[in-house]
Amino acid sequence: MALRNVPIRRKLMLVMLLTCIAVMLMMRATFFIYEYRTFREATQRELSTLGRVVAANSTAALAFENQEDASETLSALRAERHVTAAALYDRDGRLFARYPEGVADGGLPAAPGRDGYAFNGATLDGFEPVVQKDRRLGTLYLRVDAGAVMHDWIWGSLRIALAVMGAVLLIAYLISRLMERQISRPILALAETARAVTARRDYSVRAQKHGQDEVGLLTDAFNLLLVQIHAQKTALDEHAIVAITNDQGALTYVNDKFCAISGYARGELLGRDHRVVNSGTHPKEYIDGLWKTIAQGKVWHGEFCNRAKDGALYWVATTIVPFLLSDGRPFEYVAICADITGLKRAQAEILTLNRELEQRVFDRTSQLEAANRELEAFSYSVSHDLRAPLRHIDGFAQLLNTRLDGKMDDTSRRYLTTVTDSAKRLGVLIDDLLVFSRMGRTEMKRVEVDSQQLIAEVRTEFQQEIQNRRIEWSIDPIPPVLGDPAMLRQVWANLVGNALKYSRRRDVARISITHRIDPADGHVFAVQDNGAGFQMEYAGKLFGVFQRLHHANDFEGTGIGLANVRRIVERHGGRVWAEGRPDEGATFFFSLPQIPEYRLHLAAAHL
Repeated sequence: MALRNVPIRRKLMLVMLLTCIAVMLMMRATFFIYEYRTFREATQRELSTLGRVVAANSTAALAFENQEDASETLSALRAERHVTAAALYDRDGRLFARYPEGVADGGLPAAPGRDGYAFNGATLDGFEPVVQKDRRLGTLYLRVDAGAVMHDWIWGSLRIALAVMGAVLLIAYLISRLMERQISRPILALAETARAVTARRDYSVRAQKHGQDEVGLLTDAFNLLLVQIHAQKTALDEHAIVAITNDQGALTYVNDKFCAISGYARGELLGRDHRVVNSGTHPKEYIDGLWKTIAQGKVWHGEFCNRAKDGALYWVATTIVPFLLSDGRPFEYVAICADITGLKRAQAEILTLNRELEQRVFDRTSQLEAANRELEAFSYSVSHDLRAPLRHIDGFAQLLNTRLDGKMDDTSRRYLTTVTDSAKRLGVLIDDLLVFSRMGRTEMKRVEVDSQQLIAEVRTEFQQEIQNRRIEWSIDPIPPVLGDPAMLRQVWANLVGNALKYSRRRDVARISITHRIDPADGHVFAVQDNGAGFQMEYAGKLFGVFQRLHHANDFEGTGIGLANVRRIVERHGGRVWAEGRPDEGATFFFSLPQIPEYRLHLAAAHL
């Protein structure tokens, strides 16, 4: 079993015991080398001591050349079981006695060697001089089986080492058990807390802190992480419907809001898949697309119509987030939903209202189209049927004037002139009414209009009428606007015409045309004169049909011009208003939306 899969308690104990064993083995190896060298030196010393003793006991035998005594002296070496051979040589180097008796001549050195002892493979042998009163009588040869000696020593040393190591290991085991509990207890507590969080998804639990060491710091960090996750989960549960499924689609967690909206208890949902609330509303392709997206590790956004336990349908806006393993494979899916049942119901009601409104608009449009057709028929009638009698009245009045020329008194001539003038005014009124009617029905053509050019053309049109008048003009630079050229020409013609008409009694008429930009209204244009003016309390009547503040004998007109101005300006998205004082003049304002900035630049470049 791989060490990384071993529980941490066993790891700690195993590490401590292995460390102890390694230390003991290293120490034992060091001691063994030292003891081995010491043992060899001690063996040499023991053999040297034995040789001196035997040599001392052999002096008499060599001095009197008594081989029997020499052999008896050597036979005493039987007590030394590791001595395998011994021999005595006389002063001439001839073999004098041997041990054991049956040893062959080839098993002993032929002549004495240098004094001293040395290891020779598995044996230790050497030569010891036999001396009596500084006179060398001969040489003693001793040979020991060093392998057997070493074997006995190693086994004795090993038994002691094993006994000591066993005792040390037992003590180390007991100490490691004690220390392991101190080290592993906080780690195991932390692991148990993590296991509880994972199994129960209970982020309210906290790991117990056992100290201020690194594990204590890890515990604090882990608990802080749990606090943050618990706070985020609580906030999410308060706001959203949450469900978690495994990679097989089985529900492993649902929050209270999921249970509340579905009508199921938590125990009825866990372990089952989402089909428990499937309403069958969505086509198979929709579901397949969902699974294909999240199986690839991508987030899916969409809407679901589910069925509660009681059969009621409810809608949720859903985001499904896959949790991925290190290899990119999803192992869990988190669905975060918001109840949009009310929104869907409102949308359905809006659709119903829209359909009803569309039908009403259709009906109203049909009615308006019918009314427009009637109006067009009326306009045609006015244009043709009413004009013919007027032409007759005017024509016969002129014929009558010609026929009775010189025969009518002043009263009759005045009556006839009144009839002729009234017929002409009625004709003008009919023309103005037709223009007013057409302005409400004519299709607008929105293009960029050069206002400065329009004003110049309008002034040219009035040039014939004002050639004998003194007029001071003040005209600001007027920017281009977006609108219908013909309609805007009518606006400028009416406003400039009014300024000329109501200021004609001044010796010097002053007419100014200004422009400014207003944040709310956009372009604001003003036509000001120093003419008759008006009472501000009647300003609201100025732009009504047939509304006049001055008598026709003072200033001619039909009361339709300003109404036409208002209709045109309002169709362009603007508004009209006026200011004035009696006998001090009047100012008429109208506003139009601004052209987008880039079009203004184009217009400026063109100018």
